[in-house]
Amino acid sequence: MAGRERFVGRAGELAALVGVLTAAGSGPREAAGDGVGDGDVGVGLVGGDPGIGKTRLLEELGRVAGTRGWTVLSVSAPAVGAAPAFWPWRQVVRLWLAGEGGPGLREALARDGSWLGPLGEDPDAVGRPGAPPPSPEARFVAFERFAGALAEAAGPGVLLLLDDVHRFDPDSLSLLAAVVGQARRGRLVVVAAFRPRELAGRAAGEELRTLVARHPHGVAVTLAGWSSAEVEAGLQAVLGRRTEPAVLAAVHARTRGNPLFVREISRLLGAGLAPDALLPDVVRDVVREHLGRLSPGCHATLTVAAVLGFEIEPAALGAVTGADPAQVLAHLDEAVRGGVVDRRAGGRFGFVHDLFSETLLADLPGVELAGAHLRVATALERADRPRPVEIARHRLAALPLGDPAAASAAAYTAGRAALAELAFETADELFASALDAAPPELPAARRCELLIESGRTRFILRDTMGAVDRCIAAGELAVRTGDAESLGRACLALPEFPDPRWTLLVATWCERALAGLPDGDSSFRAQLLAQQAIAHLFGADPDRVATTSRAALAMARRVGDDDALSIALRARQLARGDPAGHAERLVLGAEMLALGRRRADPESVFWGHLWRFDALAQAGRIDHGLAELDQADPVATRLGRPVVRWHVLRSRVAVAIGQGRFREATRLIGLERECAPGGLTARAPYWSALLVARLTGDNRDVPADPLPADFVHPIAGIAEFLHLAPWHLAFGREAEAAALHRAMPAIDSPRIPPFVRMPIDAVRAEIAAALGDTAAAEAAYSALLPHADLHVVAGAGVSVTYGSAHLSLGLAAASLGRPDTAIDHFRAAVLANDQAGLPPFAAIARHELAAALHARGGPGDLAEARQQVRRAAATAGQLGMAPLRGRATELAAALATGSGGEPLTPRQLEIAALLAKGYSNRQIARELHIAERTAENHVRNIMAALGAANRVQVATRMARRDGGTEAE
Repeated sequence: MAGRERFVGRAGELAALVGVLTAAGSGPREAAGDGVGDGDVGVGLVGGDPGIGKTRLLEELGRVAGTRGWTVLSVSAPAVGAAPAFWPWRQVVRLWLAGEGGPGLREALARDGSWLGPLGEDPDAVGRPGAPPPSPEARFVAFERFAGALAEAAGPGVLLLLDDVHRFDPDSLSLLAAVVGQARRGRLVVVAAFRPRELAGRAAGEELRTLVARHPHGVAVTLAGWSSAEVEAGLQAVLGRRTEPAVLAAVHARTRGNPLFVREISRLLGAGLAPDALLPDVVRDVVREHLGRLSPGCHATLTVAAVLGFEIEPAALGAVTGADPAQVLAHLDEAVRGGVVDRRAGGRFGFVHDLFSETLLADLPGVELAGAHLRVATALERADRPRPVEIARHRLAALPLGDPAAASAAAYTAGRAALAELAFETADELFASALDAAPPELPAARRCELLIESGRTRFILRDTMGAVDRCIAAGELAVRTGDAESLGRACLALPEFPDPRWTLLVATWCERALAGLPDGDSSFRAQLLAQQAIAHLFGADPDRVATTSRAALAMARRVGDDDALSIALRARQLARGDPAGHAERLVLGAEMLALGRRRADPESVFWGHLWRFDALAQAGRIDHGLAELDQADPVATRLGRPVVRWHVLRSRVAVAIGQGRFREATRLIGLERECAPGGLTARAPYWSALLVARLTGDNRDVPADPLPADFVHPIAGIAEFLHLAPWHLAFGREAEAAALHRAMPAIDSPRIPPFVRMPIDAVRAEIAAALGDTAAAEAAYSALLPHADLHVVAGAGVSVTYGSAHLSLGLAAASLGRPDTAIDHFRAAVLANDQAGLPPFAAIARHELAAALHARGGPGDLAEARQQVRRAAATAGQLGMAPLRGRATELAAALATGSGGEPLTPRQLEIAALLAKGYSNRQIARELHIAERTAENHVRNIMAALGAANRVQVATRMARRDGGTEAE
């Protein structure tokens, strides 16, 4: 009906949207000789108040597109939120596959149906209770494939018109944002209309607006009221005559140019009413007038239709009303003649405007509305095809009528169905409703189940605090009721989540649940043992972690359950993250690979390769590690998940830095930042950038700290020390480095997980040596010495490498006054780093070796020192390691003038003595009556001559010299 009316105004807005069509269709018209244009995807947003003309503008845009050869598909969101998740998108696929959008989608489906993602599943399928929930990345992949398939299948051109987007369910809105954000190539244009006030505050809605604003072919228009001239044109289109100025002014003032209001008032004017008889709610009155012309039976049938929601299905309507099909169709025909309902494809009907269904519901007394919802739910439950989401929404809307336990159960079942189809927001809402509706007498085990499902879903949605709260509530209820099985399920709800509130409880709860379960092997018991080991990683006795993880893996192998084996392998891999476990981690990686291949599970295959990369990197076998990474890369591409791609990138960043490819490392860090997961791992690109800055002397690419100051993680402070302390030290911020050093747990503290123990010990040795903390340097040296032939990387999740452990050992030994031992370590570090292909760390080791030889001054030391420092300077120059090159050049100059005796001139000895007293450059300048810049140059030359990295090392060496320890 609206499509036959004259299109008034909106010329500018229509031109903007037509411009999107033009831009999107401007790509090459032929691809592979088939005449199909590849083009660029275009997007548009149309915002405005109810009745402002959004739908009419979409219709006119569709008409223009049709004249240009575009296929037009139109879908509107349901007026009542009883539809299943993704309902608008299901209609898009249904229309497209029915032939209205061309053959592209059918061809794509014939090639590979995986792009359908959640829309390819039965929307009424219910997930298996207790099954692990899908991951956020699984939905990302499904959305990405769907967006790509739509764009690819658009062929010569498809215009997709989505009306009433503010009524989209949360998951449909998220999918729309994904299509806008991820579809780029293809002759597809998506234009969405919405009411701004009703979309405001919805996260996906705000994301959608941002994506359109940034889109290369995106435009957003907001419709305002008609001008006076446009109001006159609208009145004339209905009345067939010009309107008197006084009447025009009154109509414009009363309607504020809203086209729907103008159209309805014009009809009243045509009936002879005067303008002063018009009321502000005239449109609602007009709607009621339309409805009042219908027979009571038709009115009652339409009321039930409004309660049912979205499209009107005669069969469902008959099932609820109890009327025979002929009577239902007669009432619908009457409504069509009355302009309230229109016919749609597939023998369905729909309200002409949302105001009709809204008015029918608003005029229904509350108790009658609740009763209608209950009747609808009961009828849907008796239907041949179950519709869990609709049943749940109607049962919930019927409360307090009906059975609260039945409403809660329906919401839980619908939540499981929503999870199965990746409708995470819908599932979260339904699980929360199931808890709210649950009666006090609900069995505790059932309430635990609801809490766990709600918590796991919130974790998927990255509401980690809400997830922990729900799962803690479940665990506490299970403890109070002595339900060991529910307690165990609560423990397994959030695997590997390192929030201290959670891990400390889980460690205790696992033990309690295990004690309450039947004796003997089982998959459940093996999983709980593995989870207990993982929970103990952040604070328990390392021996207990090792023992528990070993028991979990042995039991998982005995029971032969793949789910148990997967988590047990993960627990054991983390438990053996210490350097002594690197060989076992190679075997664990191979077993994970075998598990993945046996299950045809690419994720397990990926982890198997990655664990082997980590272990090989720690062994210094970089080439073999890269071979594992090269095999993991295509698997990561196939999985398509950002977090998986991040794991590959952070591994490649570590290798690029270690090999001195700093520009490539910086490029990869940028890519890594785009797909880094949340939490502590969001800092991995930041840490890598700090190492690049430390090696190159350039801080320009160091990003802002990516995490809030109040972020809580069991090893956050430890990780900060590992990466920030050496960076501070490299740029002369010794106080900051010392503060992080003092805050570190003791060398043998259980707060340091096994997988970061080696890099922590190595950095602690270097920082302690630089700061003159001999006790800490001695402890770190002793801890690191058994693993001297390994490389300094994390035992799980390699994001940086510091090369051979011999380098850190040499620095510690030198600071402890053991020159011969230090020189042996530095020589070993040079050899190991050269063999591993890590030139930056080989160059650093050569410089430290030259400095140590210079300081020792034995026979042949000077000649070897000159040779080593020349190679260090050359490598540093080639790689762009400015700080090392500067130090090596200055040391080379000192070696060129020295003969192996006293490395300092008398003047330098005088200044070094003042450094030992803690004098600053300014204080030295005042004491010796020289310029501050001259003092600064002297200090730099002294550091080079002594092979010292900073002023503290100079002071330490002078103190030992004065105390007679230099020759020891």
